[in-house]
Amino acid sequence: MLKRVLTTFGKNQFLRSGKAIQDSEIIDYGKQLAQSQNALVLLPAASEEFDFAIRQYPALQASLINAKFTYVAYDTYAQSLPAPLRENTIHITEQDISAIGLLNKKFFSNIANGFDIVIDFNFGFDLCSTLITSKSQAKVKICFCHPEREPFYNLQIKTPEGKPLDQKIDVMLKYISILMQ
Repeated sequence: MLKRVLTTFGKNQFLRSGKAIQDSEIIDYGKQLAQSQNALVLLPAASEEFDFAIRQYPALQASLINAKFTYVAYDTYAQSLPAPLRENTIHITEQDISAIGLLNKKFFSNIANGFDIVIDFNFGFDLCSTLITSKSQAKVKICFCHPEREPFYNLQIKTPEGKPLDQKIDVMLKYISILMQ
């Protein structure tokens, strides 16, 4: 019970801080995506979403052919990662998350800040993924549409509610492909 109260407090503090950090830079998404050399992909926290996102990694890599990919996944999914992703994955462990649900400074020391693009595959709001995105200096920050994410991402993909998860990911990948043309 106390952990949930502290986590809710941490989330609310983080969300309030993000409201003041509205970036108004105009971005040429097509150009940024085409020139991306380092992409950070945030894999979903929910297990059913994770499985769908993992199956799409070849299509994502085919869309951004010039980019080197780094993945972030919760440690509970370490064994579920395909072999090609394991060496380029940073794991979020329980030790990386503070009592109020925020990632600690030690975790961020493991992530280089040279990413051109961040892609968040969480369908709902995930505090750790949103915090990573907010700390990144990436020009393009893509996620699925969610009201709490608005201050932190500059490209939100809205998908119909009734679509299956794999089709929602397909929609995101199609947007990325279209923007690169």
